[in-house]
Amino acid sequence: MKFDTKDIIPDLTSQIVVTHNRLASKANVMELEDFILTLARLMPPQTSLRQALAFLMIGRMSVSGETVTAARLSRIAGDDVQRAAIFGPAFRRTLKPLIAMGLVLERASEDDLRANDLTLTPDGLALLRQAMDAVS
Repeated sequence: MKFDTKDIIPDLTSQIVVTHNRLASKANVMELEDFILTLARLMPPQTSLRQALAFLMIGRMSVSGETVTAARLSRIAGDDVQRAAIFGPAFRRTLKPLIAMGLVLERASEDDLRANDLTLTPDGLALLRQAMDAVS
């Protein structure tokens, strides 16, 4: 089942852009902390920081109309100061719980037979919206 995230929550894309621009300011570092804590509190128990970050990245990219795959997320996140992958060597283990919780949908890519596209489910979009509303 394919759905257009912009049909589900029409103003979420613009809200993410506005929130991102506001949080990018040095003066708003505490607001960024509040957003991350709010998102962590709203996510199901036992959600790791890596899972919350992956969820947020999938949400931002999918509502912006970008193709999201596990490989692309890993590339964008990059490595830490010790040159270890931010999402770890087995990113699949980070994604599986998000899919099982019903927050992320994984489906075969129409563009690349080797990859699966990732997007937020309606429940995932609602959770992201709730977190953003809490810091707005």
